[in-house]
Amino acid sequence: MGSSDEAEAERLTQAAFHVVDGEVTARLLAADPLACIDDVQAAYLAHEAGRTVNPDSYFLRFPEAPANRIIALPASLSGDQPVSGIKWISSFPGNVDTGLQRASAVLILNDPVTGYAFACLEASRISAMRTAASAVLGARWMNRQQRHVRRMAFIGAGFIARTVLDLFVSDGWAMDSVSVFDQHEDSALALISHAAGRYQLNGEQTDLHDCLQADVVVFATTAPSPYVLEPVFRPGQVVLNISLRDLGPEVIAQANNILDDVEHCLKA
Repeated sequence: MGSSDEAEAERLTQAAFHVVDGEVTARLLAADPLACIDDVQAAYLAHEAGRTVNPDSYFLRFPEAPANRIIALPASLSGDQPVSGIKWISSFPGNVDTGLQRASAVLILNDPVTGYAFACLEASRISAMRTAASAVLGARWMNRQQRHVRRMAFIGAGFIARTVLDLFVSDGWAMDSVSVFDQHEDSALALISHAAGRYQLNGEQTDLHDCLQADVVVFATTAPSPYVLEPVFRPGQVVLNISLRDLGPEVIAQANNILDDVEHCLKA
C-alpha cells in the first residue's frame, strides 16, 4: 500500500464524530444572527448557480394521527466548503398542549469525499433560524431594501413566529405596530409580551381579518388545509407564506409569487 493510501487509511481511522447539542447550537446562532441571513442568501445563490443537489423531501405520515409528520430533507453543496447531509425533522402539533415544542430535529453532516458522517447537530433551532432568515431576506427584497413598515402581522404565534420577529429586529427593521392572531390566546399574548418586553414594540391581539390588512403578513401556523380562501390582499402588501397551507388556490393565483424553487414548492 502506497504512502497516500496509508495516509488516507490513517485519516479514516482517526475520523472524529461530533455531537452538537441544542445549548451550543442556540449560543452559536445567537452570537451572529445576521450571518444566518448571509448564509441563506449564499445557499440560494449556490442553488441558482447549480452547485447544489436538492432532492424532494420525503414525508413519513401516520394514518392514525394525520396532523403529525416527520420529514427527511437530504441535500449536497459543492464549492469552497462542500458538504452533504440530511435534516430529519418532526412536526407534532399536539406537543404544545403538554409544554413541548411542536418541532424537533437533527442534522447529519457527511464528508463529501468519503461519505462518512462526521457530525450530528440538534437542528430545531437551526431549522427555525433558516426559516426566519429566508423570510427576512425575502422581505428585504420585496420591500425594496426598506426596513420600515407601519404594521407587521403574525398569523400563528409559536416558536417560528418568535424567531422571525427576533430576526427582523436583528436586521434593523422598524415597525410602528405588531398585530398577532392565534387560535390559542395564550400563544398570541406571549408573542405580544415578547415584542413589548424585549423590543418595546407596540403589539396588539386582533382577529384574522385585521391581520390580513397589515403591510407585512407572516403566516407561521400548523394549519393542515387552506382557510384564507378569498383574495383579500391589496397591491403592495408583502405576504410571507412560511407555513404553506394557509392560502387557497384563488388567493395564490392572484398574487405575484416569488419562489426559491418552483418544483419544490409544488411538492411541499
